[in-house]
Amino acid sequence: MTDADAKKRTKRRASDDYPTPQPVIDAFLDCVDWFRVRSFLEPAAGAGAILEAARARMTHPAAVTRAVELRHGGPGWLHGDYLAYHVGVDLQRPELISGPTCRPFDLAITNPPFNLASQFLEKMLREAVTVALLLRASWPAGPRAASLRLTPPTHAYYLESRPAFVATCQRKTCDASAALGTKECPECGGKMRDTTDMHEYAWFAWDRGRVMNTRAPFNWI
Repeated sequence: MTDADAKKRTKRRASDDYPTPQPVIDAFLDCVDWFRVRSFLEPAAGAGAILEAARARMTHPAAVTRAVELRHGGPGWLHGDYLAYHVGVDLQRPELISGPTCRPFDLAITNPPFNLASQFLEKMLREAVTVALLLRASWPAGPRAASLRLTPPTHAYYLESRPAFVATCQRKTCDASAALGTKECPECGGKMRDTTDMHEYAWFAWDRGRVMNTRAPFNWI
């Protein structure tokens, strides 16, 4: 295969900033029994798409939503590197979300920075009862298999179609990417197109709080 035949690759985005497409978020959040969720954490919230979709679904009268984010920010969020914080929730004083005396969140969901996924999972399992991460479908294999045997996921929700996370420039000499829906390249002015990822993806869940609405371990969404 020549270089011209190979699939063009784009530059990796800073901080692994690949926002989760809304249909991917909605398909998974619809699998949660939200009345059982009183507190929710999104530890890499970015622009807040997962957090806001979760907030809209929470029905428990004592519900509390919080985010610890790595990049952008928003009102009421704790800003900073999630891996540097100890976070939890106090339902009596919901403004407190940091400190060793706080209780775990009922549910934590995120699309983690790919290179930090293992660290995110380890910390989230300490700070939330039920945890779910969007990962490449092949992620549990290889060097992670040994540690995952100790804490295997209870559920896998495979995406039936490969998602598009970014728009990419269609010029062969440009490796730029931008947010979904971008029509003009911010670097060269060329045409942009939403580009399907090269990998299959799945939501992996560790449902220790039994908030998922199915007991089936393998699911397709």
